Amino acid sequence: MKRFLLGPLQLDAGQRVLYRDGEVLSLSPKSFDILLVLVENAGQVVSREAIRQQVWKDAFIEDANITNNISQLRNILRQHLGVDPIRTISKRGYQLVIPLSQSDEAPAARSAEVVSRVASQSSRSGRTWAWMSLLFAGIAGTAFAACMHHAVGSRAITSQNPTVFIVGVRDLSLTGEENWMGFPLRSALGSYLTKNNGAVLISDIAGAEAEAGLTIDPNNYQSDTVTRTLGQRLKCRYILAGFYLPVDGQIRVDFLLRDAGSGAVMKEYTQIVPKDHLADAVSQAGAAMRSAMGLHPLDSATLPTGTQAYQDGVRLLHDYRYSDAIASLSWAVLDTPDSPTAHAALGYAIEQVGLDQQAVEEAQLALSHSTSLSTDDRLLVEARAYECENQWPKVLAAYRELLRLHPDNLDDAIGVASAKIETAQAPQALADLRSLISSSHEAQNDPRIFMQLAEAAHQVSDHRAQLFYAGEAVRLAHASGERDLEAWAMVRESWAWSYMGNNPKGAVEAKAAADLAQQIGNYQTLGAGLSALGQMQHAVYDPGAEATLEQALKYSEQAGARNAMIGILVGLGNLHEDAESWTNARREYQRALDLAIQIQRPRRQLAPLVDLADICSRYDDAACEMDYSQRALKIGQEVSNYEDTSFVYQFLAELASRRGDTDDARKNLLQALDDSYKAGNNNRVAYVQMDMINLELRMGNAPAASQLLGRVKALNLDNPDIQMAQELLGARLDIAEGHPQAAIGPLTDLTTKHPGKVYPAADAWRYLAEIKLDEGQLSEAQNAIEKSFALSRSSPSALRYRIPAELVSLRIQAAEGHGTNAREQLKALLSEAHALGSAETEQQIQEEVKRLG
Repeated sequence: MKRFLLGPLQLDAGQRVLYRDGEVLSLSPKSFDILLVLVENAGQVVSREAIRQQVWKDAFIEDANITNNISQLRNILRQHLGVDPIRTISKRGYQLVIPLSQSDEAPAARSAEVVSRVASQSSRSGRTWAWMSLLFAGIAGTAFAACMHHAVGSRAITSQNPTVFIVGVRDLSLTGEENWMGFPLRSALGSYLTKNNGAVLISDIAGAEAEAGLTIDPNNYQSDTVTRTLGQRLKCRYILAGFYLPVDGQIRVDFLLRDAGSGAVMKEYTQIVPKDHLADAVSQAGAAMRSAMGLHPLDSATLPTGTQAYQDGVRLLHDYRYSDAIASLSWAVLDTPDSPTAHAALGYAIEQVGLDQQAVEEAQLALSHSTSLSTDDRLLVEARAYECENQWPKVLAAYRELLRLHPDNLDDAIGVASAKIETAQAPQALADLRSLISSSHEAQNDPRIFMQLAEAAHQVSDHRAQLFYAGEAVRLAHASGERDLEAWAMVRESWAWSYMGNNPKGAVEAKAAADLAQQIGNYQTLGAGLSALGQMQHAVYDPGAEATLEQALKYSEQAGARNAMIGILVGLGNLHEDAESWTNARREYQRALDLAIQIQRPRRQLAPLVDLADICSRYDDAACEMDYSQRALKIGQEVSNYEDTSFVYQFLAELASRRGDTDDARKNLLQALDDSYKAGNNNRVAYVQMDMINLELRMGNAPAASQLLGRVKALNLDNPDIQMAQELLGARLDIAEGHPQAAIGPLTDLTTKHPGKVYPAADAWRYLAEIKLDEGQLSEAQNAIEKSFALSRSSPSALRYRIPAELVSLRIQAAEGHGTNAREQLKALLSEAHALGSAETEQQIQEEVKRLG
């Protein structure tokens, strides 16, 4: 492979690198191509047209492109040669006039080896962007974290500004020691592109969906098909990709901007910089990309220094603007890569939007650089880093020590309280904070203290206290002009109203919170406010609930708030499930689970796993229900989420009951009840006890069922769904205790609840049919069971609705003298129940067979 010596410089044509004393010099790809053309034609005049043809091939470019690259080349060569080696020949072209020789000696072994590993990927004309094959080869399913500043989903684009999707900024080193750089490089570049009414970024969440199913040929690094496909799916104008490569203590950074419609390369950028000059490289790359997209350049004075960026980031963290904090803190770590405080703060911000893996990487970097810090700074770094890793006992220990050193520091007091809540010590946290506000005038006027009090009160199910503390946080934040904190506190206040059963009032507060968040441009809180509003609308059967939740999803995606998105998708699934739209519910739950898996956050997988298990139950799919239940139980036990594990034990009880194992069913229900008490959730306690009532009624144990129903009523819960279930169970208990006439009124009322829905009307009509059958009123019994059938057929569950209704119908047929036909149909039902794996239903059918003789 050709190597040339230009005085002290060595040019390796094969590796496409220019060296001096083993150090790689920074040249853009086009400047290197022009230098190579001049070197290969040394002493000869090379016309601009020849340069155009050899470097740009058939692409149309303006003369200014050649002039700019020649200028950059001259500046770099002049610095090392002391003279200008390129002569301009008027109206003819350019001539390299420095003495030149060829060499067989391999330059700087380590650098050459590393760079050649990248350059060897070249597949077209030896161009430097050959290594983009490595980037595009791994696109599907591997989108990096979004630049969350003004990022949008593809469905939300309405802006006339250029839209761009940043595919990724990859580490191409073999060691992966600098793997952390990709996230802040991408975040900072995205922030630069969006500033001052700049580009509109497509979120990585939308990007991941668009990349699904793409097959990339690693040898075709400039695949027009890939670019155009992404562009079409994302409805964006540009695709931007890049990588970085550590080389001899420096970092090579490369970016490629392509037109998403044609696949044409719009701009290439290459720079080799010291590790602590990465922020400068991002600024230069951002300026080049903005120019290529037709955007106005940024005033360099508007870009933050490392210290300023850190201070801005910490302030934004205090304001709950996590996505904006990420952009500022990314600048801070790029400017000062060895700063433990900057890495710890960035990790905390990243963790808040649900990117656990990246948060842990930042935490580990922070800890590795913290040994030389003062005791105070080291403890603060440890607290934030351990929080990213969910090591809450260590978080608590660090904040306790800080509070011991600085008893009046409210930040440390909040840290202790938060860690206690996470380690199941919410009552103690509540007591500590109440003591603090009684003794500290500063604490009495700090809205953050009252926000923490509201959270602690929520954890102990003291929702009246939660409402009071959230309201105080709103008042104090408003008085101090902290608008972001005020909006977030209003969201908390809205949920307190909802937990107290006043969803209309909660919806008013949530709407006010969303309006304020939109006014101040805080998309994360806007999404949270709309999410609360949508779920409260759903609770009062407002038909606008779905549209509100979709809006919440859009704004949360723009803010990069993945945790919130998972919750909203689960909320949409709940909405569809309550409407008995099972297919749509399953779709939303699966989207939530996919997102939780994508961000590698197991605890966020819990809710969708539990809900998917419930959907499987609705479809009588025992294997599916068991799979999701076991996955949820494993995660729930690892993170001590007792509320969700109580759901799982209910599913396991149902599966045991279906197998006919009542002992195992009772054992699982007792465990579910225990976990409900641990979670401090009385709604969960009621639901589990009602499942226990169902089990006792199936076992013929009416006294035990009656005792349990009394416990449920004693909870005095203002929950319409629980009250409706209580009425149904009360009617069943009246029938079991020999008082069917007492059940007729409540059952008749239940047939009119939720018109058109299977539950509770299908059950109510079936029990009414049984009462009329036992009274010998066959015509009324037939009328009731037909109404139950009409509803049952729309349910995917044969075991819950259709088969029980058919059993009553066959009893009516037998009473009408059609016993032979009923026996044949019972055989068919027995086969169906066996196929569904329900020993319990098989036993019920066999009892009917015996009854018919």
